[in-house]
Amino acid sequence: MVLPKKNKEVSREDLTGFARELARESQVMTLATSGPEGPWAAPVYYVFYRGAFWFFSSPASRHILDGRRASASVYYDGGHWKKIRGLQMTGSIRPGGSGSATAFARYLRKFSFIREMAGAGMYDPVQFGERFGNRFFCFMPEYVLYGDNRLGFGFRERVEMKEGKNP
Repeated sequence: MVLPKKNKEVSREDLTGFARELARESQVMTLATSGPEGPWAAPVYYVFYRGAFWFFSSPASRHILDGRRASASVYYDGGHWKKIRGLQMTGSIRPGGSGSATAFARYLRKFSFIREMAGAGMYDPVQFGERFGNRFFCFMPEYVLYGDNRLGFGFRERVEMKEGKNP
């Protein structure tokens, strides 16, 4: 874990690095949507790959049915207000497409219990989804605020999460 520079201006590159590091290290993202039944929030396990947050969900779940527009958050609380860091995002939810096989391989590496559920030789997100009644989706952030109380109470700055090609 890289700590922010004390008593020194933090560069945009540093902030982007802190944000991507948080996205890679965290495991749970809360997705928020709104539909005919009102607002809804759901936590999902995810893997961060190519600037997107990949996750499995039932195609019949509210956060998928409520539409493609969503907001999401990822955070680390650290047990003290001075250590809170997080991402606040708006974007869209899309079915897994190009890049999903690589994202799924990373998902399996990150979550050993999923690897155990899938069994040996399971490397296809479509096959896994069919077996468990889920599909692979990705949240594509369009607007991201990185907050970090280590840099000052209530510190927030817009960052770019894209890495390489988009999925």
